[in-house]
Amino acid sequence: MRTSVKSAQSLGLLLLIFIGVGCSNSTSTPLAVPAEGVAPKPNQELLPQNIIDAVSEAKPEGIIVAAFKEDEDGATVYEVEVEMPDGKRYEVEVDTEGKVLEIEKSDGGEGDEGNQTLSLPSS
Repeated sequence: MRTSVKSAQSLGLLLLIFIGVGCSNSTSTPLAVPAEGVAPKPNQELLPQNIIDAVSEAKPEGIIVAAFKEDEDGATVYEVEVEMPDGKRYEVEVDTEGKVLEIEKSDGGEGDEGNQTLSLPSS
């Protein structure tokens, strides 16, 4: 049985990600997902709670399996990979304010090949 993002945190799981970056004009930093009772590695940056909340709202049944903070042409964005109960993966891109910018269906591999951008509802 799969658990939600918040449930996974309560189990004390610390999820780290290390995926290559495919864009030459960006830098990427792997992030730890905060988890109850588990300390991150020294100097390991945590995924902010407002980003977790935005991803959880966008994909409530998903589990965060990877997260990056990226600098794309001077703007900071968070790319968070979420796995759904059916095994499908999505990349959710969120700005620093917690606004979901884009959701892509992911093929689970590195880079953007095979990813499909999904449209977001207007707000």
